Amino acid sequence: MDREAIQQRFGIVGQSAAIRNVIDRARMVARTDITVLLQGESGVGKELIAHAIHGMSPRRHGPFVIVNCGAIPEGLLESELFGAEKGAYTGAVERRKGYFEEADGGTIFLDEIGEMPLAAQVRLLRVLETGEFTRVGSSRPIKTDVRIIAATNKDLAKAVRAGHFREDLYYRISTVIIEIPPLRERREDIIPLFEYFLHRAAQRYGTPLRRLDESARQLLLRYHWPGNVRELRNVAEQVAVLLTKNTITAEDLRPLLRGVSAGRSLMPVSRASEHGGDPRERELIYRLLLELRSICTRSRRCCIGWSPARCGDLSSSRRRPRNRPFAPRLPGRRPRMWTSWKTFPSKRNWTSSRLKRTITGSRSRRRCEKRQPINTSKRRPSSHRLPAC
Repeated sequence: MDREAIQQRFGIVGQSAAIRNVIDRARMVARTDITVLLQGESGVGKELIAHAIHGMSPRRHGPFVIVNCGAIPEGLLESELFGAEKGAYTGAVERRKGYFEEADGGTIFLDEIGEMPLAAQVRLLRVLETGEFTRVGSSRPIKTDVRIIAATNKDLAKAVRAGHFREDLYYRISTVIIEIPPLRERREDIIPLFEYFLHRAAQRYGTPLRRLDESARQLLLRYHWPGNVRELRNVAEQVAVLLTKNTITAEDLRPLLRGVSAGRSLMPVSRASEHGGDPRERELIYRLLLELRSICTRSRRCCIGWSPARCGDLSSSRRRPRNRPFAPRLPGRRPRMWTSWKTFPSKRNWTSSRLKRTITGSRSRRRCEKRQPINTSKRRPSSHRLPAC
């Protein structure tokens, strides 16, 4: 099957040298069962290339199972991939087949494999090496015959150096790497892709076919396209549904492009504004907000009379404010807030009453335990008063 037939069969649009190279590599690896790793940004069409590889392979009559590793929770990923026995976990009321068991004799497409946790990577490596796996809650190995195509939008080599991805699994799945370039690196494919999606949307939604003038074409070519082909398809569908003019100009397209102002500037958006800033900076701000929230909570507890030990590690809560009296918490009483110095009891009277309550209460408790009459002659003299707080 030549390149033009492959593009027509699987809907791959483009005549650039980069997309032709991708199609040629996919055609060469499709005849074998070798593991393929598709790398590229989000929205470049990795799933479409995986469909083409499966459709040109000898397994094309078998199942093609798509697994998004980033959308499955970490605790359920192993049971989703390898299945689970009845009673293996809470809610497992029957035996369940996993994706590897369902894809037996076909191809399994592991999308966003860079998001897979390390525990699941170990079991995936065993499947790649031996072709065997065990269900969750079982010890009986199951043989499977699947071809694995993985895809990621991350640099797995950097993830291996950072310790987020296993090195042995990386070398096992990256036997053949197909790099799919972003749309901004093959601008000669932008106009054919846009017209293809515009024609398909017009047929799907029953709208008349629109036409682009020269200013609209120049705007599409100069735009940065951070969402790649996915964003281009969304803009084409909006043009087919929302716009009523038969000829589309640049002024009509500007409100539909993310990051482009409504003015006359045709400059593409900056890289920093596309991705919403540095993720490390957002994480730092989030941690600071959490720390500020905890400090405010401890300060509020100290203001209502909690002891410093219950307030937490807050240095300002261990000393009384300069212009605010300390509200003592007496034994057996609830905390009380003193609104002024006139209603605040003197330290001496408060100390003596506290001593009396402490001695009487403690001896009463001990006497109740021993069931003996209270001997008031053995009370502690007033000279042994507790130190003032």
